[in-house]
Amino acid sequence: FSVYDTFVGKFTLNGGYCFAWLIILYLIGAILKKCELGKKVSSFGAFGGIVFFIFVTWIWKIYGIELNFMSIHINQDSFISYTSPTIVVVAILYIICFSKMTFKYLKVVISFAASGAFAVYILNTQRFIWRYGMYQRFVSWANIHSYMIPVKVIAFSGIFLIISILIDRLR
Repeated sequence: FSVYDTFVGKFTLNGGYCFAWLIILYLIGAILKKCELGKKVSSFGAFGGIVFFIFVTWIWKIYGIELNFMSIHINQDSFISYTSPTIVVVAILYIICFSKMTFKYLKVVISFAASGAFAVYILNTQRFIWRYGMYQRFVSWANIHSYMIPVKVIAFSGIFLIISILIDRLR
């Protein structure tokens, strides 16, 4: 699905912003669990793969050329979509890396947050939240010092995450 949608674009997965893509990712996760891929790949190999595929994506975005062959279309933005093969592989490798970590003291926080993770996704993709909560709210950030932008992005993301999880808990 990832390769075909990236190069041919016939699935209309909207760059990963659709319910069909969520179902496909759920099935990929089920296959990963069933095949126990996390046990077959080392943490070092997974981390190396993450670095490699992010590098490939970055290089293609900067230096990539546009290719058109029959119904296959590739341009500089082809590999930065959520449905891109490189991004999907990076996500799978992140899952493998994190599945090997042990969080002794954070188990309570992780179990509390994990149950609300889907709510964060649902709220983030909700048109009402986007239109009235986020649209044009961050334009002023273009005028601040560049070193403050990552701080504000991380702070806003953290606040959005916490509020979304609390909304899910209230539900």
